[in-house]
Amino acid sequence: MHSSLVRKMLKARLYAEEPDRLTITGYTASFRGDNATHTVTFEAAEAGSSPESGTWACTCEYFLGRRTCSHVMAAQDMRPVMARRHRRARVPALIPLWGPRMGS
Repeated sequence: MHSSLVRKMLKARLYAEEPDRLTITGYTASFRGDNATHTVTFEAAEAGSSPESGTWACTCEYFLGRRTCSHVMAAQDMRPVMARRHRRARVPALIPLWGPRMGS
């Protein structure tokens, strides 16, 4: 493994321990509904704004007429669950620089 990649992996580990460095400004997700798969999107109002301010959208017919739907509501309810899941520190697996090489 190249030493530059090892340095990047170590840097990633340090970044993962500082979640305040990351601001999610939008996302796109596929939501498997009962009748079809829909695309749910979120775009933040502006950098540094609260997570509640922003624009939600869905490709289902109900959303087009009412600007909300069960898919968007579910995605909004899932945010705390996703945040808790990803709050754990992720430690990249480092491959030893010694020992037999794969494919040798």
